Amino acid sequence: MARPEKGRLWGALSVLALFSLALFFIWPVFAGPEKLGVSDWDWTLFQTAVPAKTIGEFWQFPLWNPWYCGGSPMLASPQSTFLSPFYIFVLLFGEVNGVRFIIAACTITGVLGMYFLARTIGLSRISSFLPPVVFIFSSWFVLRATEGHLVFLPFAFLPFVAAFYIRSFEKGRALPNIILSALFLVWIFFAGGAYPFPVTIIFLSFYALFSVISRKSLKPVINLVLIGVFAALLGAVKVLPSYEFFSEAPRKTQDTQYHSVEILKDALFSRTQHVMEQDKIFYQTTDETQAEYLQGFWGGKRPWGWHEYGAFVGVAAFVLYLAAFIYFRRSWIWLTISLIALIMSLGEATALNIWSPLHHLPVFSSLHGPSRVIILFVFAFSMAAGIALSSLEEGRNERGNILRRAVAALAVIVVLVEIATVSRPLLNDVFVDPKPPVVENEYRQIIIGDPVTMTYRHFLQNRGVVNCYETMNPPKKAAPYGDDTGRTNPGYRGEAYLAEGQGSAVIRRFTPNEVTVEVESQGSGVLVLNQNYFKGWMVKKGASREEAANRYGLVSTSVNAGKADVVFYYSPRSYRLGLAISIFSFVVFGFIAVRGLRKRAK
Repeated sequence: MARPEKGRLWGALSVLALFSLALFFIWPVFAGPEKLGVSDWDWTLFQTAVPAKTIGEFWQFPLWNPWYCGGSPMLASPQSTFLSPFYIFVLLFGEVNGVRFIIAACTITGVLGMYFLARTIGLSRISSFLPPVVFIFSSWFVLRATEGHLVFLPFAFLPFVAAFYIRSFEKGRALPNIILSALFLVWIFFAGGAYPFPVTIIFLSFYALFSVISRKSLKPVINLVLIGVFAALLGAVKVLPSYEFFSEAPRKTQDTQYHSVEILKDALFSRTQHVMEQDKIFYQTTDETQAEYLQGFWGGKRPWGWHEYGAFVGVAAFVLYLAAFIYFRRSWIWLTISLIALIMSLGEATALNIWSPLHHLPVFSSLHGPSRVIILFVFAFSMAAGIALSSLEEGRNERGNILRRAVAALAVIVVLVEIATVSRPLLNDVFVDPKPPVVENEYRQIIIGDPVTMTYRHFLQNRGVVNCYETMNPPKKAAPYGDDTGRTNPGYRGEAYLAEGQGSAVIRRFTPNEVTVEVESQGSGVLVLNQNYFKGWMVKKGASREEAANRYGLVSTSVNAGKADVVFYYSPRSYRLGLAISIFSFVVFGFIAVRGLRKRAK
């Protein structure tokens, strides 16, 4: 068999082996179908279910979410996930089962991406199996899944962003790889990667800086700028509405996260990673009020939940990481980025506080907790460890090749067993609660006692939650019908009403993006829709169309005497413009990328 054919066969077998390993690792999430997760899974299932309902029941593009905060943009939300290709699983299997397939798909994608990245930077065949095992099977991935942090899983696409960016340095292959890197960066953004996206930008920025130093060329910076421009164009359908949302309703976090070297040591090396087996200091105790707990939580006086810290890598992988310093000339970029990320993750717990200045920059000011940057440390850590193992596997001469490969394979197996035996059992507790029934009710908005864990359950009853969990939303002006205890609001006037003038207003058709109101007024008046006002609300009256008015924070329009149908609909200009730019960019860049890859194949 010719050498190229052997190489292709090895590649195919490697992909098959990694695919099978990833599927085996993540398989416990498929246990207990039709069951819900705990902690933030309520919010995640709600955010996942709203677009599915909008598309499947109303045949509309998910632009507006009337069930949240009194009405809030859906597409423009940085944490909206429905533009991700993996969202097809939700449309096929529903949100409860669909998210399981998304978790599995992200696991497999992350494992294959890390292998692709390892081979891209020149790691040997066997050693290339190490980075996927360390990065994806580390407890950070599993802990985010158990907590319902679906928007952290797009970190699985980071390896592809990095690999195609690095491949763009090669002569004659720059443009197709720049486009592919930008495409995966957009995928992170489309998948709701509110944290993976800015952390990926941090990685790319440092990698570009260090590549300029090592290559003595500005090409890495130029390529990075092109990736940013291309990503903005490809993702314009969400970028423009999100920018508009950020501008009108900025989300700035002022919290201080407690961290320490002791917590970091346990996060990386303690085999006890289950959230329920941690010290009570990580969670509210029975002898303190919620106000006391939250004061210490947000004020930096006590740790956050364990899932914010856990990132088990184990002793075996750490030994290989330390060995990377021996091969510093080959691994220095990855080692340097890993150390920067590690220091950054400690926040104010270290004298070299990198996080605070970064936290004052646009976009980064909306992020919670520096400990979340630990994921970037594990990413760079895994690559550095892989470089060390690869250097040992390659050796300096042909003698002992078989022995060195056997040692490399044994090292990969030891690391796999050490990490997987800690992380995989945590997946048994992802989905444990029974799914509540769907109740067909008339749409109304209410106040609930626990918006953190009950929003999805009320959504299934067609109830919008005014006192929402999220802080990024238009000013909440919608009036609730009542609360979840049965009390009614005496000031509630309906989901549509005449604020001025005499007459009646009845909703004839209610959909997320469009509401038809039959209004009968005895004179001139003002018709109000009980949804928070945000730029992009329009009104159709007969053949005329106009922008809706803002009446004390609610959507409204003037009406004349008589009986008529008034249609309120949400269609922001930023979406229409962004859609046109994205479609055009996908066509043009897709043609360029395919043409470039075909030339390479020839």
